[in-house]
Amino acid sequence: MKKKFIKLSIIAVLTTSSLSALNFRAPSRVHATTLNTESILAKLTPEQRKSLQQLSIVEQSGLHLDSSVDLESEKEVSVIVQFKHKPDKVAVLQSALQGERLSETQAKKDVTADHEAFKKDLMNAFKVHGKKKIASFEIEQTYKHTFNGLALKIPANMIKTLQKSEAVQAVYSNVQMQIEPPSIETEDTQLANSPKMDEEDSFLGLKQLHAEGYTGKGVKVAVIDTGIDYNHPDLQAAYKGGYDFVDHDNDPMETTYSDWKKSGKPEINGGITYYTEHGTHVSGIIAGRGTNDSDYATTGVAPDADLYVYRVLGPYGSGSMENVLAGIDKAVSDSVDVMNLSLGSNDSDPLFPTSIAVNNAVLSGVTVVVAAGNSGSSAYTLGSPGTAALALTVGASNTPFKIDTFKGCIENVSADLRLMAKNYADYISTLNGQTLPIVDVGSGNLPYYNGKDVKGKVVIANNNQYSLDSIIQNAKQNGAAAVLIYSLIKGQGHIQSYLGEGKNYLPAFSLSNSDGTAILQKIRAGYTYFNFGEMGQIQAQGDFLADFSSRGPSRVNYDIKPEITAPGVGVMSTVPFYKNNPDNPSDYKYSYERLSGTSMATPNVSGIAALLLQANSKLKPNDIKAILMNTAHPLSNPYSVFDVGAGRVDPLMAIHSSIEIKVSEKTPMMIHDKVNQIKEETGALSFGTKLFNNKDIVDNRSVKIDNNGVVAKTFDVSVKFQTDVRGSKDGEKNGVKLATDPSFTILANRSVNKNVSLIQ
Repeated sequence: MKKKFIKLSIIAVLTTSSLSALNFRAPSRVHATTLNTESILAKLTPEQRKSLQQLSIVEQSGLHLDSSVDLESEKEVSVIVQFKHKPDKVAVLQSALQGERLSETQAKKDVTADHEAFKKDLMNAFKVHGKKKIASFEIEQTYKHTFNGLALKIPANMIKTLQKSEAVQAVYSNVQMQIEPPSIETEDTQLANSPKMDEEDSFLGLKQLHAEGYTGKGVKVAVIDTGIDYNHPDLQAAYKGGYDFVDHDNDPMETTYSDWKKSGKPEINGGITYYTEHGTHVSGIIAGRGTNDSDYATTGVAPDADLYVYRVLGPYGSGSMENVLAGIDKAVSDSVDVMNLSLGSNDSDPLFPTSIAVNNAVLSGVTVVVAAGNSGSSAYTLGSPGTAALALTVGASNTPFKIDTFKGCIENVSADLRLMAKNYADYISTLNGQTLPIVDVGSGNLPYYNGKDVKGKVVIANNNQYSLDSIIQNAKQNGAAAVLIYSLIKGQGHIQSYLGEGKNYLPAFSLSNSDGTAILQKIRAGYTYFNFGEMGQIQAQGDFLADFSSRGPSRVNYDIKPEITAPGVGVMSTVPFYKNNPDNPSDYKYSYERLSGTSMATPNVSGIAALLLQANSKLKPNDIKAILMNTAHPLSNPYSVFDVGAGRVDPLMAIHSSIEIKVSEKTPMMIHDKVNQIKEETGALSFGTKLFNNKDIVDNRSVKIDNNGVVAKTFDVSVKFQTDVRGSKDGEKNGVKLATDPSFTILANRSVNKNVSLIQ
């Protein structure tokens, strides 16, 4: 009989009947803590231990170069050289894991020795008979804290020589990195419809947390991105420092509009502008102070957190891996608590250099939050460092939102209007009750305006030929007061799109095909006035996974990625002044924009991590990941765990949860070149891969549940197998059972141990 491998992925859902008795903790400042090897090792999950073992046992060696590199050529190339010793804090952990002792002082000496030995070997390789070769090398960056190595420019035909150095572990091409570009909105995209971050704040319960004093005060958050416009009124007080690895100075200002003017380069390349905004937008989501004199003033998730910004990406939001590694390294050396990486490369290797650096940053005590990517709905679309085993990788979901509406009328024909776009300065309510002339402008292109006076009037157009953006801007350019847009497709309903605010927009409303056609007939019959009647709002559903959000699992080790989702669709946040008024550097009134992407979801989670650290400064990165996953909320539709992880983040529940769930595990460890089974307590319930050879399978885990609350709590346990989601089979129909007590009660400040059995 053929043997079968069965991959079992089981989710145990615990519900409590006493949610009103949650434990509230007083906010406290975060203080620096020393490396506690034993406590960190005790809390490592099997995946984390596996990653740590991979770093020490099966980490890649040799050459890992782009196929375009010709090793016989004298052409200069840029490479990343990894040395054999690990960064000091990671080396101490690995030694402890192997039952050995290594002081942090000695670990630092080992790292320094690698650098000195390699530089000596490098100098010798470039000498011939006591004279330097004509060819030369240039050390561009050095890394010691999260990646032991350096970035080097060298002739391609000298790369093999690098391997002769005893200090060298591996050599990688210095690949391009980029921001995860904001998703291009499609007509079925659902966006929020209120200024600022009000929709996200209300939906996630952030306003309540802020009122309770949870604001991220005392927590240092690193943003590794395109820089920051630290002059923005919402960010001035939050910004505390950083570094610019693009221009090599202490000023991490974004690539500005004036920089583009001086550059002589194209303004737009691949749909992305030369001047950047990404890092400023991310920063506002995390720690905007909401102090600007503007209707759009942004209060971030953790408005009292301290921002440290590291500019690693330059013009067009692009850069190199060497700068990203440098940013991660510097942030750890600056003792940040949380690190946000809304960027990535196309390489999905979980042991790529940036992934290694992220893992090492986590093992050094930093909570690293990384964007999953915007590569769409297929499996294995994650990029590095989102594939890093220890990173908290984030996908994007949307929020429920409200859409402004009007009851319109022309003669005796009524129409339902739904807002699609507006100018930053528009107050839609001013249209309420107004009656204005209306003009048909065909498909909305500029030639349709020839010979027509539309100033101060309403125009109506169909979207048969031109984009919504073009139709709206053309109406604005010709002085219209508002534009109504409908589809020519018979039976088509409202255009399902919200473009948000724009400096070149005016009030734009969608109509159904039937309403648009009826209005057009009235205009042709000589009725030329349109009335904006009763104003209202409709509520649209949310909590759906964004189509653009990259999916897991990660390649090689098959990790569940992303672990969590967060609001990342149509998020309003801060942007530099030049995005909406490049000629006036002091005008920040409308320096805000809606962007979509996992890049926007990620800072939401980084901000929440800051709130958790303020609430409990003793939390480690793995604690924060476990808490956020354990308290996550299911999305509105069923999705694979490889699409959404545990679900949508719930900060209110995460901060106030008084329940801890620990699983007694045994995990294989390499100690003195032998595999040993070591007991541990983790937050993961996993039965791994089972070999079926026509015999019954029984496996057990002991689960400890702590009730840290002030009242007894009763738990009802249910098991639900995912079916027909990404090819998943019905475990129950295939004879798989997960058995445990269906209900139990835990007294206040007590714990119980429950056995969970897998039977097949």
